[in-house]
Amino acid sequence: TSFSMSVNIVDCDGDRHLITVTVRTDGAACDTVYTVEITPLDNAPAPAQTSVQVKGGGTVYFTGLTFDAPGDYRYKLAQVKGRAADTTYDGRTYTVTVRVMTAADGSLDTELWAVRSGRTAKAAGVVFTNRYDPPAPAATATPAPMPRPIKNTARPVGALPRTGDAFPLEALAALLCAG
Repeated sequence: TSFSMSVNIVDCDGDRHLITVTVRTDGAACDTVYTVEITPLDNAPAPAQTSVQVKGGGTVYFTGLTFDAPGDYRYKLAQVKGRAADTTYDGRTYTVTVRVMTAADGSLDTELWAVRSGRTAKAAGVVFTNRYDPPAPAATATPAPMPRPIKNTARPVGALPRTGDAFPLEALAALLCAG
């Protein structure tokens, strides 16, 4: 199972912003709850919540990012390493920069980019990839079918004829006449 997260910043109500987090789970279905945290850096304004959770997959939002002045505001995005069985969590982090600029009409405009930990180039998106490998179900042995008993239809040698058996009457008559 893969878990992917992409980040987008959306302008809402002029100076109020939110960051969209999309989670996708590939492979085996799972009910794992993934947690992603956002941490303000360098005195950036704190969002309304510092973490979001996604069960299996879906879209959630970091909300309440409020910018009162132009500038670059940086945030660290990281996934919390959980304890779900058979799950490998992605340990990468991203630094997300929100650049706030004054627009021609005097309102504030924003740009967003992210850089993955250990890199200097802008990332195409913020992506965390987890792996979920459930154990294979235990193989159950199927018992071999029991052989059906074979009915013995042979008559022992020298046995008397059974009722309903054919008996050659000519042979009996020949024995009586010969004697």
